[in-house]
Amino acid sequence: EAKMSNLFPDLLKECGIDRIITCRLHNPASATDHPQMINIDTTGLIVKEILLKFKNDLSKLAIGAADMGGSKYARIVAGILGVPVIIADKQRDKRGGETTTMNVYDDGNISEEITIIVFIDDLIQTFKSLKGAGFAVSKKFPHIVTYIAVATHADFVISTIGNIADSVFESIWVTDTIPIDTRFVAKLKAINKSIKIITVAKWIARVIDNLHNNVPVSALWTNTNGN
Repeated sequence: EAKMSNLFPDLLKECGIDRIITCRLHNPASATDHPQMINIDTTGLIVKEILLKFKNDLSKLAIGAADMGGSKYARIVAGILGVPVIIADKQRDKRGGETTTMNVYDDGNISEEITIIVFIDDLIQTFKSLKGAGFAVSKKFPHIVTYIAVATHADFVISTIGNIADSVFESIWVTDTIPIDTRFVAKLKAINKSIKIITVAKWIARVIDNLHNNVPVSALWTNTNGN
């Protein structure tokens, strides 16, 4: 796949495409340093939204990861915010592949003052991993009562609604990289779950503007002050 990620930009260049703009590729193997590719890191956008919501409650906040694969991203966000991290790790049955247990790890700084956890991921599809992680964390840390899931991409499927409904999460935050059906939003409201849709249009426009004016784009998504 890594070879293919370099092949596609070359093919598109031959077709006359000067730049390819993507938003936080789900598979790291798809990332490339190809000069045609601009991969927008949505970390700054997500951190900004968290600060807007919890800037006065950071002492009550922890960042969560629903598996070890997402722990690196969660640690980056937690480091920027200066808050602790909680990681839920799936243990799968080797034969069936189903999750059997969830182990919960933390950095030792989860006091009873922590009442809010924001799980960070790049993609929400079935919500099954987040559902299991939320329950595991709630058992270990009963003083955490507010659960929010934040992801760049919302690739929702039929089972997503049911898993969200049966979870401890009260709110889902996603960007609009994938259009979200209004019927899905209505169903979430019907089960008293909220969804916040964060637009990436402004970020893409800024990247295009910088490229057009020969201005470096890397600082755009490392800036968390909202400018």
